[in-house]
Amino acid sequence: MRPKRVSPEKEALYFIASGKDKDTFEKKLMCEEKGFGVIATKHIEPGEFLLEYVGRHMAGSEGETLLKDYSAEDAVFLYFYSFQGQSYCVDGSKATENLGRYINDDHIKPNSKIKIIMDEKKMPHLCVFALTKIKPIIPKKKSYQSLWTSMQE
Repeated sequence: MRPKRVSPEKEALYFIASGKDKDTFEKKLMCEEKGFGVIATKHIEPGEFLLEYVGRHMAGSEGETLLKDYSAEDAVFLYFYSFQGQSYCVDGSKATENLGRYINDDHIKPNSKIKIIMDEKKMPHLCVFALTKIKPIIPKKKSYQSLWTSMQE
């Protein structure tokens, strides 16, 4: 008998609780202009949980204040979102081992999307899920497809 597959949301909760990323991704310098991005090391199917966007959660107004104070390099890591009628921000600017902060933004052809997942304490987490099939890096050919999410809801 085949083992029952875990739902993408349950997989997200597992990685939220562990504080770790899936081992199927790598950080890669895309170019000087874009900076770092995230690439897959295995095939990804649509709907699959990818990574969590980790950082300090705060009210949107506090995030707006940080946006004014931060350098351009740090400001790109502020993620604003609405949840249950309130505005929030996640500050992903502080260096961590988590790779979610390196997913690039694409409003035209994103291959992933952010979805809010509630943990057992009813705290929201910004989790990234695949919208399309994502191909892994092919080392000898230097071919890869990086993760691009639409940062707009």
